[in-house]
Amino acid sequence: YERRIEVDAREPVMTVRYTLENTGRLAFRQTWYSHNFVCIDGRPIGTGYRLEFPFVPRLARSVGDAVAVDGRSLAYRRDLGPSEGMFAVVEGWGADPADNAVVVRGPTAALRIDGGAPVHRLHVFATGRTVCPELFVDLDLAPGAARSWADRYALEA
Repeated sequence: YERRIEVDAREPVMTVRYTLENTGRLAFRQTWYSHNFVCIDGRPIGTGYRLEFPFVPRLARSVGDAVAVDGRSLAYRRDLGPSEGMFAVVEGWGADPADNAVVVRGPTAALRIDGGAPVHRLHVFATGRTVCPELFVDLDLAPGAARSWADRYALEA
């Protein structure tokens, strides 16, 4: 497993590149995701935040009443307490790698996360201090096979 972090000197962009090689004798299938803990300008998670997707999200399962679908977004309907948590399983994405994207829009700025592989599963976790979109990637590697992918993080005003 190799992870390489690249910071763009000209733009507010960071790219994380991953490579996983199966050096064993048996094939394996596993999912991978990044926690993507996001808090913008120290602002608590709540009504000033929304998660924007390139597809219309559906809440397959949700714990708590903090978020609701609003078009192509999950919008926070209320502020979360500092130790309160929420969790949701989101569906609606397709096989296109372009669906592996989310914009975490906060009260003062936004963070765009673009993944480099099709979405396998999508969860959202949050507390009053952070929101965490988790876009899972499916890894199916035969012995000797390798897989590379990248996540790009770009700040937006």
